[in-house]
Amino acid sequence: MHSSRYVFVISDEARCIKVQYDPNDKSNTSFNKTMDQSITVDDMVVLETDSRHKMTIGKVIEVDIEPDLESSVRMNWVYQKIDNDAIKSLRDQEAEAVDTVKKLERKKKRRELRQEWMGDNGHELRALPIYSGDDQHPATPIKPADMPEATEEPL
Repeated sequence: MHSSRYVFVISDEARCIKVQYDPNDKSNTSFNKTMDQSITVDDMVVLETDSRHKMTIGKVIEVDIEPDLESSVRMNWVYQKIDNDAIKSLRDQEAEAVDTVKKLERKKKRRELRQEWMGDNGHELRALPIYSGDDQHPATPIKPADMPEATEEPL
């Protein structure tokens, strides 16, 4: 028996679980050990490995497997379960922030264009039936003195 499997003899809390590394390769799996009783099928977990940063992520595909105590192959630990609810919450918060910033950018652009357009020719926009002003440029009625003289000649 490999020494990494002693924990199954020492502790009744030790569990053997099967983890899949690559969703596109169903054969790329491993047996791992954990003390975490809350891990269930379909959980994402952080695993001990011999590559990269000595960790990787996998998906649990089977739990509470009877470990092979005679095996001489090392069995790695599951370090922790990934909290998908926290990840979803973080992504939702980011999406809300992005939506808010986009809304603010649209408001800013509209305000800037309105200020630019309301400059010297604001009376032309205010004269439009569809116009509704804002606090900075309230709609003001056109006074007769601002209107061009009526002529008999066709335009």
